[in-house]
Amino acid sequence: MSSTFDLLFRTTDALKWGDGKGAPLNAGEVDLNFWILLNLYLQLEENPTSPKQIASITSDNSALTVHMDDGSTFGPFTLPVSAFTFRGNWQANTAYAKYDFVTQTTGLYLIQHAVTSDSVFDPDASDIAGDVYKLVLAYPVSFDIGFFFPGLPGIGIADGGSLFQYRFAREAFMNAGLPLSLAGLGTETTGDLSFPIQQNGTVIGSVDFAAGQNVGTLTFPDDIQFSPDDTLKIMKPISVDASAADLTVTFAATKGTLETPSS
Repeated sequence: MSSTFDLLFRTTDALKWGDGKGAPLNAGEVDLNFWILLNLYLQLEENPTSPKQIASITSDNSALTVHMDDGSTFGPFTLPVSAFTFRGNWQANTAYAKYDFVTQTTGLYLIQHAVTSDSVFDPDASDIAGDVYKLVLAYPVSFDIGFFFPGLPGIGIADGGSLFQYRFAREAFMNAGLPLSLAGLGTETTGDLSFPIQQNGTVIGSVDFAAGQNVGTLTFPDDIQFSPDDTLKIMKPISVDASAADLTVTFAATKGTLETPSS
C-alpha cells in the first residue's frame, strides 16, 4: 500500500512534502497520486480509528469530571447552582429575586427574574425582562356552595331557624369579602333585608339587600377557615319582607387551609 510519501508533487517544500518534480506532472503521475489517495481513503473507511469512550462520570460537590477509557479525563467542570428560596405568601411592593417561590390562593409561583411586586397580584404580569411569574403548582379552584329558597325568604321557618345549611366534608376556607360570591332575589325587597351568616352558630357575616333592590351585598369581614363537620348557615331574617321572593345565594369557597392550600 502506498503512503503519503509516495505522492509526487510538482514543487518543492522542505517543511511539508520535500522535493518536488520541478516540472508539470504527466497524466500517469496525476492518476497515480489519485490512486494513492483513494487507497488511503478506503483503508480509513474499512479500518476506522476507534474513538475514546466515556468510562465514567464523577462529581465532587459542584465539580464534574469525565473519565475516558484510555485513562484521560475532561474537567473538572464547575456545575451551575441555582438558589431556590421559598418566600411564603406573596406580598405587595416587595423585592423578589430570581428563583424565589411565592404562594397565592391560585397556586405556587416561581419568580422568573428579579422584580419588585405590584400592589395587586397579577399572575400574567410582565415587564421588559419578560413574564414575572410562572405557575408551578395550581391549587384547587374555588368550588361553589349555593342554594335557592322559593317564595318569601323565611316563610315557614321558625324564628332563629336557618333557610340553608351546609356541612363541610373537608378542610376549606372562604375569603374576606367573599370574592366571586353572589346573592340575588327574583323579586326585589320593599324594605332593607338582612340574612345572618353563621359558622357553627356564630355570626360571621350577612347577606344584605337594600330597599327596592334585588341584587344583594355580602358582608364578610374576615377570612374564615372551615374544618370537617363545620356548618355554614343562612339564617331567617328578623323581619320577613312582604314582597322579596326567590332568594338565591352562591358562595365561593376553596379547598385546603388558609395557611397551606392543599390539592
